[in-house]
Amino acid sequence: MENQTEPRSIRPWLIIVLAVVILAALGFFSWNYYKNKKKIVAPVATIPTTTTAETLIATNGSSANSSTKVNSSTSQVAAVDPSTPVTSTQSSDLIPAIQSISTDDTDFNGKIDTITVAFKSSSLMDLNTVSAAGFTVDDYSIAKDNETWSIPMYSYPDNRAGSEKFNISLKEKSNFDTNVTPTVSYKASDGFIKSKIGGKLASFSQKAVDGAYPAVVSATAVDTNNQSGIQNGDKVVITTSEPLKIVDANSLKKMDNFEFENADGKSINHSWFSGNGSIGTITLSGDSKTLTVTLSDAGGAPTIAVGDYLFVSNGDIVDSANNILMGSKIKIAGSF
Repeated sequence: MENQTEPRSIRPWLIIVLAVVILAALGFFSWNYYKNKKKIVAPVATIPTTTTAETLIATNGSSANSSTKVNSSTSQVAAVDPSTPVTSTQSSDLIPAIQSISTDDTDFNGKIDTITVAFKSSSLMDLNTVSAAGFTVDDYSIAKDNETWSIPMYSYPDNRAGSEKFNISLKEKSNFDTNVTPTVSYKASDGFIKSKIGGKLASFSQKAVDGAYPAVVSATAVDTNNQSGIQNGDKVVITTSEPLKIVDANSLKKMDNFEFENADGKSINHSWFSGNGSIGTITLSGDSKTLTVTLSDAGGAPTIAVGDYLFVSNGDIVDSANNILMGSKIKIAGSF
C-alpha cells in the first residue's frame, strides 16, 4: 500500500510573524511619506536680520541691492524691483532718518559751537552707535577731546527739533557767525549710526538750519555831553553777532528782559528809565547789527551804570530765522 503525503499547512505562528512585518512596513512608509510631504503655510511677519536691513539702504538716489523692501506699517516683507531706490523715508522704522540739523551757540558768545542732529523715530535708534564719526561740517572743524568725540547726549524733546538729539561740538571761529548755516555731510562708510535692528544711516549732505540765537557781544556807555553822570541824550550802544529786525517797536520801548546783574549773576534793581519813566529812542543801525538806546533824564537820571552786567532775552528783536536776541553777562563798558 502506497504511502500518501499529507498536505503541508502554514503554521499559525508564521502567519503572525508575516502580519507583523507587513504592518511594520506599512507604518514606516506612511510615516516617511508624511514626514517629507511639503506643508503649505501662511506667510508670517518677520523682522529682517542686520544683514537684511543693511541691504535696504540706498544713498541719495542709488539703487537698492536687495530685492525686498519692508512695509513699515505692517512689518511684512514684499518683493520689489531691485532697481527701485529705497530711502530712509520708505522704511523709517528700520533705517535712521534725519529730522533736522541746526546750528547752536550754547554759550551765547556770538559764535556757533554746535551742530544739533535730531532723528525721526529716535526711540528706535541704537544710541550706542551714535557718534560724530563720518560727519563733516563745511568750513568748520569738529572738536575732539583726547581723541574722543565730544557728543553730549539728550533724551528730552527739544521745542525746536521736536525729537531726541545729539550735539556735535565745533571749534569756534574768531569771528561772529550765528547767522551762518553750513552744509553738514555724513559718509556712511566712515560712520556707525544705525537703528536697534541694524539699519544704517545713509550718506547725505544737508544745509543746517539757523538755530543759533543772535547774541549781544558788547554794550558800551557813550557820554554825549562831556558831563559827569547820565544826562539827556547819553547812549548805550549794543552790538550783536548778526543783523536783527525789530518785531514790535512799541513793545521794545518797554525794555522787557533787558535786565541788569552783578558779577555774580544776581539781579540788581537798575533801570533804563528816567525818574518819570521816560526813555529816549531805540534804533537799529544801517547794517542792523547795532542797537542804540538813547537815555532821558526827565524827572531824574536812569540808574543804569557802567560796570553793570547786561542780561538779554527779548522776543521783540529777532534774526532772520526769528531766533530771539540773547545775551548773558555782557559788562557795560565806556563812560557816562
